[in-house]
Amino acid sequence: MIMIKTGNNVSRKSAVLLFFLIGLFIISIPSSIWAQNIYTELLPPGWVRAYAYAINDSIVVAGDGYDGTTDKGFIYSNGNYTALLPPGKKGAGAKGINNSGVVVGYSYDNISDKGFIYSGGTYTNLLPPGWTAAYANAINDSGVVVGEGYVDDTWKGFIYSSGTYTELLPPGKDGAGATSINNSGVVVGYCSNNVTEKGFIYSSGTYTELLPPGWTGAVATEINDSGVVTGYGYVGAIWKGFVYSSGTYTALLPPGWTGAIATSINNIGDIVGHGSNGTTDKGFIVTSVSAMCGDVNSDGSVNIVDALLVARYDAGLPVSNFVSDVADINCDGNINIIDALLIARKDAGLPVSTWCCD
Repeated sequence: MIMIKTGNNVSRKSAVLLFFLIGLFIISIPSSIWAQNIYTELLPPGWVRAYAYAINDSIVVAGDGYDGTTDKGFIYSNGNYTALLPPGKKGAGAKGINNSGVVVGYSYDNISDKGFIYSGGTYTNLLPPGWTAAYANAINDSGVVVGEGYVDDTWKGFIYSSGTYTELLPPGKDGAGATSINNSGVVVGYCSNNVTEKGFIYSSGTYTELLPPGWTGAVATEINDSGVVTGYGYVGAIWKGFVYSSGTYTALLPPGWTGAIATSINNIGDIVGHGSNGTTDKGFIVTSVSAMCGDVNSDGSVNIVDALLVARYDAGLPVSNFVSDVADINCDGNINIIDALLIARKDAGLPVSTWCCD
């Protein structure tokens, strides 16, 4: 039994027992624990490769890939795949899906590349006047579409709403693309000036650039209704996805993969993307698991493993995917052995007088 005195005085018995457990933990439990996110790989049966681009709040995914003979789009829902290829087209890709299940993407033939809207089994082509090519990338719940294409020797983004097209090109940039729009009408995308490619957020006529610290380039791919942005870029020798929220960037790379791109996030926080494990290109879904107070590894329970992870953290030992926001149990501004002992006490079913991080 672990016993803890109130205040900052920890019993000798508690300390000895916990340090014994820490010793066992350091020896027997690997330091890398991937419990914060759950990854699901996506590859339609018989297809050679697949790329996931968008996910709605019902966890229905839109993407595309190659079935061995033809480039096609797909819709994934509850384990089932539906292939997309507009009639008369040689190839297609699906890039966006809204909460009504309306899909946007592009298709091509021997004449031109055009965007499309797919709803209720019907395809509608999209091509801004005077443009030679267009690709629809996203659609919000109001049916407003964003995309990109080629016009007058320049690559530009566009917004399509009720039959009207609006061009997008940030000042001083020589190229741009619009990749997503949320239900508030905020658009994200990418732009370039022949030196660095950066993501951007476009709202009320103003552009804000995005580039994670230390990265050499970035593309913003999606924005949800909470203003959380996904994207990807190049850091070191690896392509990684990222999530941007309230000024903070978080990198994403599935375990064992050699590179990844985060392409979409829904309003729940589920993310899709694609990448490679070194042999096969695949899509993935990242399902976030919310952590409760003391559940530092986000496995859905507060137990001795969480206590030991806090002890490792306090000792300066490696701890992967550690949720520090729920580790300061007594809210004294520090994460230390006291917090570990409080978690251990709770796991043992003993009264805990201080548990304030809920």
